[in-house]
Amino acid sequence: MPELTPRQLSSVACPTCGVAPGERCLLHSGAPRLEPHLDRRLSAAEAIEQKRTYRGRTLINSSH
Repeated sequence: MPELTPRQLSSVACPTCGVAPGERCLLHSGAPRLEPHLDRRLSAAEAIEQKRTYRGRTLINSSH
């Protein structure tokens, strides 16, 4: 998995703790986590990859 910036990691909602994009993940106690949940990191990486793929297709299709 590529290294993502904190901004990229927080660009998606966390499927584990349910926080909205832009907010830090939470512990069960309600305190902020030091690192985002693994599921959130994976979701962010997937979203970025989909965005790159979409942009790549748009650029290829527009050149024809």
